[in-house]
Amino acid sequence: MISVKEINEFINKITQIKKGDFSELISKTRDVFDARLVSYTSRTQNWLLGAVIGEIGANTFDHNFSFRTEVPKGVFCDFDSNPGYIFLCDFGVGLKTTLSRVLKEIDDDSKAIETAFTKPISGRAPEMRGNGLKFVIKSVVENQWNLFFQSGNAVCNADKNGYSFEKSDYNHDGCFCIISCKE
Repeated sequence: MISVKEINEFINKITQIKKGDFSELISKTRDVFDARLVSYTSRTQNWLLGAVIGEIGANTFDHNFSFRTEVPKGVFCDFDSNPGYIFLCDFGVGLKTTLSRVLKEIDDDSKAIETAFTKPISGRAPEMRGNGLKFVIKSVVENQWNLFFQSGNAVCNADKNGYSFEKSDYNHDGCFCIISCKE
């Protein structure tokens, strides 16, 4: 599991990101994010981790058609400040708003995060799309990595033993996650 210390440190950093700090780590467009991800993946040769990061980061651009004016647009991605950890964050609409467009019964963050990580969803029936976060959680568990993912006040924790869902006292507009793949 990701430690409470790591989570709290990143939440503190998120406050600074919202104020405009660390702007060099924000990919405002998909092509910038993709280029940074390709560079990271080429450097580390960890293609599966690159695919996991890519899935999470791409969701920022796939599901957030507009951002509030007072927050950074795009996805914050920090591959290097803490070796073995990946930090991603956006200030978009979050899972609840995104999923409730397709599934009207999604009325809180907890239902949204559990649905996002466990059930195939598609806004294009009869296609079976919406498997990206299922791929993420499966990869984390099978490779004995650690994941902390939060949207709104709902959290998904995953590690080699499986995954669990809980609520947080901190409420985040959008999504953020920490991935640990330390050996």
